[in-house]
Amino acid sequence: LLAREMWVFSLSMDLVTSITNPFASYRASVRKYHMVIWSMAIASATVLVNQPSCQGQFMADGTCWIRISGSQSPCFWGYFLSWVIAFYLFSVLAMLYAYM
Repeated sequence: LLAREMWVFSLSMDLVTSITNPFASYRASVRKYHMVIWSMAIASATVLVNQPSCQGQFMADGTCWIRISGSQSPCFWGYFLSWVIAFYLFSVLAMLYAYM
């Protein structure tokens, strides 16, 4: 799930890059996005695997969720929700920057 949200972030980054440097290489940017996104996703998954207090239960379809003990769960906020909020906040700021 985190990698999917990072791809949304990459769209916003691409918008800002296109506005500030219209002659930037799209192909080079996509390579950079792939490297950063997959590295961050693998790193967060590795950290999550090594922290048993945040590991949830496997579902029947093989999906494993983060353990959430309530709305203030540090596992949920640290591994997912804080990143999602940051990515979407950047997306809103990128749209405002594009239209100003």
